[in-house]
Amino acid sequence: MDYYKVTTPSGVDNTVTSMHDELCVTERRVLVRDPRYMAPEVLRLPVWQSQLGIDHRCDIYSFGVLLWELLTCRRAYAGFTNAQIRAYVGYGDGTLPHLCGSAPSEVRHLLDTCLDPNPANRPTFDSAIRRLTRLQGRMNTVAEDALISFMVGV
Repeated sequence: MDYYKVTTPSGVDNTVTSMHDELCVTERRVLVRDPRYMAPEVLRLPVWQSQLGIDHRCDIYSFGVLLWELLTCRRAYAGFTNAQIRAYVGYGDGTLPHLCGSAPSEVRHLLDTCLDPNPANRPTFDSAIRRLTRLQGRMNTVAEDALISFMVGV
């Protein structure tokens, strides 16, 4: 990792870690992470307004991208530059490939709603956690039943 100095608005130098193309510093000298996890509405904001309109719905979008990566074992927008991600997600279609049909419908639905381009359609984290908890309970039952069937058949 490379380290470099950033001058903050107050004039104080802060050491920042550079992680190749994944970090950038805005005009306000605010450290911003990889745009692949940013909601479309955040990517459309001018740099000087980057903190406006940011709420839990932006975070649930980021969670959706992470969930997609976990379920597909792929990096979102692999091969895209930060500028391409900003254009594609912020102003274009920006959708990630859908999960295969073998994925539980509850997971596909949760993922689709988390990644909805309209922030008003995204779930709250409470709702997402409730959905995942219900799914976990069902998956545990399926796994237990399969294990019992296996053990009985042995």
